[in-house]
Amino acid sequence: MLFSILVLELAIFAVFFLPAWYGAYLFHHDKAEQALAWFRWWYRLSRLIRTWRGMAAMNMSACHIALGDLAAALPYTEEAIRETTRFRENSYHALALAQEGMILARLGESEKAQQRMDEAFASPLPRRYRPWIEQYAAVVHLNAGRFEEAERLMQGLLAAKKTRPDLRVTAECAISTCHYFRGDTAAALETARRAAALPTRRAWVHAYALGECLLYLAESGETEAARKIEAELRPLLPNLPPQVRASILRAAGQLALRTNDLDKARACAEQAVALDPNPNAQAAALLIEAEVFAARHNRHRAQTLCEDVLRLEPLDFYRQRAHALQNRLSGQAATATLPASQEQTITTAFSLTGE
Repeated sequence: MLFSILVLELAIFAVFFLPAWYGAYLFHHDKAEQALAWFRWWYRLSRLIRTWRGMAAMNMSACHIALGDLAAALPYTEEAIRETTRFRENSYHALALAQEGMILARLGESEKAQQRMDEAFASPLPRRYRPWIEQYAAVVHLNAGRFEEAERLMQGLLAAKKTRPDLRVTAECAISTCHYFRGDTAAALETARRAAALPTRRAWVHAYALGECLLYLAESGETEAARKIEAELRPLLPNLPPQVRASILRAAGQLALRTNDLDKARACAEQAVALDPNPNAQAAALLIEAEVFAARHNRHRAQTLCEDVLRLEPLDFYRQRAHALQNRLSGQAATATLPASQEQTITTAFSLTGE
């Protein structure tokens, strides 16, 4: 009799709990594609136990996010919100709302993202998931240009004693991004280096921090230090999440621009565009391409790419860079059409002013 009960309990564990447990194990070891198969099994089984449905849907969403497919992740997060509302699962409801807010922000839907985040913070925040909710909120603020709010949340995470190592690294990276968008590349580099020096459990988190260092070194003109980091990151690229891979490729593209390797800069930017649908990420990659065409004196193509950037309605940081390049291109076009004598006069005037 006892043996039969034991067998029954083992069978129940194997059917209902093993998919969720093993899926979580794979996911936390950066194997999202394999985890998705196990989570899909649990998601199907959750039709039998509806109170599991919300969490099962959230795990499906998390896998699609890790695989870079935000469009596929969104319906699962919406289902998680419905199910956690239906069964009053407050511990998961705020997390589901925040996760959807983060996805919407990454897709460029800033207003909808903020609405979801407001709903999340109006709900009871479970202590266990609060760090993730706050990090999702920081993503929303960053993509909307609210850098002070994003930094405040991340400083709070860093101040907490029990914040997990990986969250500490990504919090420092978020703060470095705030500095960068404010135009303080030196502070961004210092913060990113601090992030890269912290211990992490997941390889992609460390790679992400190194990629931020690579970008800021490239923009600061420290090409030798940047090359060393790029060499360290290159072998890791195939196994990184698409969003992180795109971030590193954009940084490598900036370095290639600095060293006048225009073919490499363009290749990095084109690969990055295909990997990350976020409007700001797209704008950063398109600006690298625009700079390549400007350097090759293809003003028409460079202008077109700048217009593509502005149509994305990215952060002011990228809009200003696009406008600056357009102005530079317009100046080149005007100079190209001047008579030789007038062009010489302008050149002399520039030299006299020391510009």
